[in-house]
Amino acid sequence: MKKLAFIATRCWTYFEFLRGNYRLVIFWPLAGLLVASAAWGFLLQRLDVERNVADRTALRVVAENASVQARRIGRNLAMIDQMLAVVKMQWQMLDGDVKLNRLKTLEPFPGSHFDLVILDKDGVVNMTTSGRAGIEQRYNFSQRPFFTAQKNAMSDSFVVGLPLLSASSGKVSLNYSRRLVASDGTFAGVVAINIDADSLITDYDEAVLGRRGLLEVIGDDNISRSARLANKNVEHAVTPDQVGNLALDSPGEKFLEGNFFADARNRYLAWSPVDGYPLSVLVGMDQQDYLGIYFERRNASINTAINATVALAVFVLIAIMLSIGLVRKNHQLQNAHTTYRIATEGGDDGFFILALRAGKARQVADFRVIDCNERGAEIFYASRQ
Repeated sequence: MKKLAFIATRCWTYFEFLRGNYRLVIFWPLAGLLVASAAWGFLLQRLDVERNVADRTALRVVAENASVQARRIGRNLAMIDQMLAVVKMQWQMLDGDVKLNRLKTLEPFPGSHFDLVILDKDGVVNMTTSGRAGIEQRYNFSQRPFFTAQKNAMSDSFVVGLPLLSASSGKVSLNYSRRLVASDGTFAGVVAINIDADSLITDYDEAVLGRRGLLEVIGDDNISRSARLANKNVEHAVTPDQVGNLALDSPGEKFLEGNFFADARNRYLAWSPVDGYPLSVLVGMDQQDYLGIYFERRNASINTAINATVALAVFVLIAIMLSIGLVRKNHQLQNAHTTYRIATEGGDDGFFILALRAGKARQVADFRVIDCNERGAEIFYASRQ
């Protein structure tokens, strides 16, 4: 304890000269703090503005893409609906004598394989364009969701079935159907068209959505019909328990955390219902992919700011040390001047400080009195001023 007190006393004695002269010393850290605070505040504000602009731009891009995808799928579904309407009309007018193969030249989804099928009221295949007609006629579709939905419907409606994996082709297909009605108004069967489920998401644009984007089509029952996540097709992209938290009956967009998605990555998500049909299109863009350039620029800016702050701190430290040295020298000069005054003013002798003027041959030619004490002034009957 005594040792600490001794050290404190020595330090106080050493830095005693700062008392009354501290303003110049504390100016530098205060000025450095003010400059650093202003610079960091400006930098962080600018980065926040850039981030907000990037977020808004990302949401606008996915919203526009979702709207485009919804219109595209709507046009394709309208063609499917027209095909079903034609088959239904021919079935009613020709008493079931329909030539399905004549419609095989159409392509409701370009490049996608499809088959038409007519089921009777018991769910048995009546006719089909499939090359496996003999095999399919052995199956009964009465328990399939699309068939029961049409059978129980109170009016004619366009039903999009659930994804079904084909045992023969190994591909997932979707069933689009309409209700057949007999002349007496009773349920007579179903006309349906089976198309590869991937046809809904073939227009995934990696140039816009990135490598880890998202494109999914979900029914009004909140069940996924087709989905692509990153570079592969998946059963669902948005986790099923989170779909109900999205208002898919109207267009919208928002930033969502990873718990909404099957791969647990944060995304900008937008959705748009397909006008006139029980489907909604969801489009997502990976946050890390989209903001990659922004994050790189942000990190570079922050690293530059850190280096500048360190340089400023070094400058302030040097300035403080130089200021302390200057204050110390001024203090010593004032002490010397005070000591001189005490020594000269207290005696009976005259003291003079002279400035010599050299003449030829470097000899003293003249002098000038710079300062003197009171006694020296009295000797010459003059005042010190």
